[in-house]
Amino acid sequence: MIRKPFPNIINKDISILKNFPDTQFSLVCVESNDFLNNTIIDYDIDYDKDIITVKYAKNYNTYPLLDEKIAAIINLGFVTGKNSINAKLMEERKIGATDLGIAVDNKENILYLYGDSFSGNDVNIGIWNSNFIAKSSSREFNKNIKFDDIIHYPSMLAKPIIQGGHFKNDPDNILEKNNLEVTKIPTGGIRINDYVYIYIMSVSYWGLPGQWVIENNTIYKSKYNDLRNFEECEKGKFFKKTLQNCLQIFPFEKEGDEKYVYFISVGGGRFTNLALGRVEKKYIENSQKYEIFTKEKVYKNILKTEEKDYFYLVNKNKSSEPSIMYNKYLKKWIISTLENGSIVFYLSEKLEEEFKERIEVLNFKDFPTLYGGFLNNSLVEDNGKTIYFQVSQWSPIYNTSLFKVIFK
Repeated sequence: MIRKPFPNIINKDISILKNFPDTQFSLVCVESNDFLNNTIIDYDIDYDKDIITVKYAKNYNTYPLLDEKIAAIINLGFVTGKNSINAKLMEERKIGATDLGIAVDNKENILYLYGDSFSGNDVNIGIWNSNFIAKSSSREFNKNIKFDDIIHYPSMLAKPIIQGGHFKNDPDNILEKNNLEVTKIPTGGIRINDYVYIYIMSVSYWGLPGQWVIENNTIYKSKYNDLRNFEECEKGKFFKKTLQNCLQIFPFEKEGDEKYVYFISVGGGRFTNLALGRVEKKYIENSQKYEIFTKEKVYKNILKTEEKDYFYLVNKNKSSEPSIMYNKYLKKWIISTLENGSIVFYLSEKLEEEFKERIEVLNFKDFPTLYGGFLNNSLVEDNGKTIYFQVSQWSPIYNTSLFKVIFK
């Protein structure tokens, strides 16, 4: 008979019950995203029947662990598409298929930047928009991301940040005499004071898988509360001719540094090195004022620095669609990138050094045709022990899902 208080076993692995061979347990499996698999959620002692009922978590959307530093990786379901938490709103805005989901903290809400979008259920079906913005005031990420709305025209159809040229995808587009644009895709965004700035790459040709040609990256801005009206920053262009490695730009802030906006960047496609730079906030709209971090471990004006002198944070010549955050739980910076069919995190205690520590997070085998995985300091719990990011899948899925990663 149970005659004394039983120790608190909540949050313990169910294997701990082996330590009580003389106690009778009744086990109840509960589907939950709030706890790791096989973790005890609750228990109740029945003194009359001399039995303890133990509820433990089972999540059927967990994925294999590819690194010992990760405790769990959980798929919380589709964010976009007909099977998503936002299916009704997306149908109203005529979006059936999309990708990316780059988060931008807009203080009152979080903005999510998406790429090429179609009203049909796959690539190149129906109405084509080069990009769009969804906004959400919810920060209960464990329940997925529920949109408040999608920026739209008066007709209620989704309105792009800026529409791409939508010329036919042809290698001749990149000839100087043609200079034709297929689409415009966001690569990152940031709110500074009362403005939201979004960096958008101009794609002139989609080549072989993982290879695309970018003519330039341009900064667009809007008042934080008027996201229907973005305008091009007149001096905010980064050109292929002069800045090969600054065409996919992801801006971010460094806590404690009120003077600068920082950025990481790569060139066109998924096979370039990853550079680091910064710009004074007051000059964020002027690309000529941007600085790049060099091998001399100093920042120099971007137009006066040759690319051979850049210091590369991930020196592997295969960085792809990168994002970055500082994780307070790990006390390290994390760069997320796609590498050899896997979403990979590179870590470093200091920003201005090579990121050498590598964690494989999710791969093609377990989640086919994946890409993306954009990080943001706002999409965290427990000071960064848990982080969230959207993962895209290529055709025939072509939508995003929300993943939850828990570090040990």
